[in-house]
Amino acid sequence: MGGYYYVIDTKSKRVIQFNESGENIALFDKHGPGPEEYLQMLDVRINFQSEKIEILEYRKIQVYSLNILTI
Repeated sequence: MGGYYYVIDTKSKRVIQFNESGENIALFDKHGPGPEEYLQMLDVRINFQSEKIEILEYRKIQVYSLNILTI
C-alpha cells in the first residue's frame, strides 16, 4: 500500500486515498445506521500489514478491508 496518502475527514466521516501525484483515487465512506456501517468516527487506524481500516466509535471498533475503497 506504499505510495499512497490517506486523509481522514472526521467532519464528513470518510477516508480519502490519494496517489503520489495528489490525485484522489479512492474513497472510504461507510457512514450510516446499518450493521456494516459506523455512526461516529472518533479515531481511525490504517493497518497496512493486515490491510484493514479500523474505525473507533463510541464503545466499539468497526474493521473494514482496505480493498473496499471506491473511486
